[in-house]
Amino acid sequence: MKPFYLFVCIFTMLALTSAAKTSKESEVRIEKSWKKNAKPLTFEEIDTKDLLEFAESCDVFGNILVVENYNNSGKYLLEFVDMNTMNIKKQALLRGNGPGEVTFAIIYNSGKYLIVDASQNDKFARIDVAEYMKSQDSRIVFRNYGFFSQAMGIWDDEHFITVNPYKFYSKTMSIDQNDEPRFLIIKDADDIPDKKGLFQALDPSAGKLMINHQKKKICFALSAFSIVEFYDFDLNLLKTLTGPDDMDAKFQKIGNYIRYDQSGIPHAYSNYCYDDSYIYLAYEGRMLNPMEILMNDGKIENVDTYIFKLDWDGNIKGSFIVHKDKKIKSMSIGPKGELYLACEVEGILKLFKAKM
Repeated sequence: MKPFYLFVCIFTMLALTSAAKTSKESEVRIEKSWKKNAKPLTFEEIDTKDLLEFAESCDVFGNILVVENYNNSGKYLLEFVDMNTMNIKKQALLRGNGPGEVTFAIIYNSGKYLIVDASQNDKFARIDVAEYMKSQDSRIVFRNYGFFSQAMGIWDDEHFITVNPYKFYSKTMSIDQNDEPRFLIIKDADDIPDKKGLFQALDPSAGKLMINHQKKKICFALSAFSIVEFYDFDLNLLKTLTGPDDMDAKFQKIGNYIRYDQSGIPHAYSNYCYDDSYIYLAYEGRMLNPMEILMNDGKIENVDTYIFKLDWDGNIKGSFIVHKDKKIKSMSIGPKGELYLACEVEGILKLFKAKM
C-alpha cells in the first residue's frame, strides 16, 4: 500500500503545483511601456451635418449611424441615420410615461447590439440594428427586470447576467467576500438574492461587461480598478490583466453598502467597443477629486486617454493615445474593422474615423 500512498502524494503535489502555476500564469501585468509607447491616432472627421447638435453620443453599426440624444433634448432619444446620405431613416423612443416612452435611458453600444437600459422603468432592450432597420414597422422590444446592477446584459431568453454586488475584498477594511462569484444569472423579474451579513459593494463592482457569443467568452473591465477579467460561459475565470497603474481607490462602509470615500473617485476603464475578434478599451487610470468637480460645476477636466486593443484570449495587440483635446464619449467598430470615436471637442460632439 505504501507505493500507492506515495503515488497519491506525488500526484497531489503535482496537481497543486500545476494549479498554482496555472493561477499565476493567468494573471498578466499590462506594463507601463504600453502607455509610454502608445501610438497617436490620427482622425478623419465625418461630416454629420447638424445631426449631433443634441446628441450625447453616437455609434456606427454597418452603414447606420445611431444618434443617441440627451434625455432632456425634447427629441427622439434614438435616430437611425444612413451614413451614405446622412438622412434620418427611423426615430424611436420619447421621454415620458406613455406607451413606447421611457422616463430615462442609458444607451450604449455592446458589440453588434445597441443597448437601451431604461432603469427607472425597469426595462432593458437589446437591439440588433441590422434587423431593426429591415422594416419601418420594427419595434423595440423591452424586457422587464427587477434588480439594481452596475453592469448587466441579456444571457438568454429568460435570464440576465449581472455583476455580483457582493464580491469584494479589502484588507484594510477587514472584508473578505472574494469567494463570491463575479457574475449572477438572474431570471427576468427576479431580484438579486439578499445575503445577510455581507456588504453590497456597489461602487467597486461597476465596470464594462462584454459578451462574445461566438467565442463563448466574457470580458469585464472594472471602473474602480485597473483590472480586466476574462471568463468562459461557465463563468470560470480564465485570465486577469492588471495595470498599468495601481489605482489607490479608498472605500467606506455606509450601512450595508461599500461606497467610494470622499478622498477620490477612481476612473480606470471609461469606455469600450468590441466585435467577435477584438476589444478596444479606453483607459484613463486616474483619481477624480469630488470637491474639484463640485467647484467646477460638475465639469471634469479631460486627460489623455489610452486605448488598449486586446484579443479575446486577453493578449494585448496594440496601444494608442487620444490626446486630451478630444474627450471620448463612445466607441464603435465599423463594417471593415475600422474604429470610430465620438468625441467632445470644445463642447461640441463630433464623429471621427480613427487611423492607426
